[in-house]
Amino acid sequence: MGVNIVDSHAHILLDAYASLPPVEPERVMEGFARYGVEQAWFSSADALVTNEADYHRRSNDRMAEFQERYAPHFVALATVNPRRGDEAARELERAVSDLGVRGLKLHGWLQPVSCTDPCLEPLFATAERLALPILFHDGTPPFTSSLQIGWLAEQYPGCKMILGHGGLKDLAVTAAQTVHRHDNVYLQTCATTLLSLQRALDLVGVDKILYGSDGGFADMQWVDYNIRKIKKWDLPADVEEKILGGNATRLLNG
Repeated sequence: MGVNIVDSHAHILLDAYASLPPVEPERVMEGFARYGVEQAWFSSADALVTNEADYHRRSNDRMAEFQERYAPHFVALATVNPRRGDEAARELERAVSDLGVRGLKLHGWLQPVSCTDPCLEPLFATAERLALPILFHDGTPPFTSSLQIGWLAEQYPGCKMILGHGGLKDLAVTAAQTVHRHDNVYLQTCATTLLSLQRALDLVGVDKILYGSDGGFADMQWVDYNIRKIKKWDLPADVEEKILGGNATRLLNG
């Protein structure tokens, strides 16, 4: 029996952006299935770039529709404009309670917002009450360092926070240290090196590392590349299973 792969960092492009055309969800789902991914957690890439309240609302509606259509293979993450305070919190509540969306994606570099900005307080109070996983873009200064996300994790210990890029390359050590320090912070595997992941495993333990590809809206080979990176690690079978899928399943359903 093969490993049940869960890609906990995927995107879909619902409308055209720059030179990238919109992607049909059927094609995206076929691409993930081709590489053996049983489930992927999707957020709207164009909603993060557009970052307008009305657009987020429409995007969340469409993401919820895809989640229902492709369940259980498609898990939808909400997007909101985090700078809109109470309005953002209400939209998150609607997306989760009314539409059934399963988590939240934030991109402090694109949106942009600092983890220490008071505008986030209503949003994170709502996310904590709903016990949501929150996927962060991390590793890009000035607003998305691992330590800043760690500070936010201290303020909202009921939130499950995921460092979506493991600190990228420059902040990989800091990312691992942040995950080690905070029980509610997790590390993702995309956009960091295998060496950094090997060092992180020793520090944070197997239960806090999740496979993710950042794929879906551009070249689908990103998905394959990131799976191969984990396979190349030559981990014990039970450890590989947790990283490729078991940990994400537990986090989403726990």
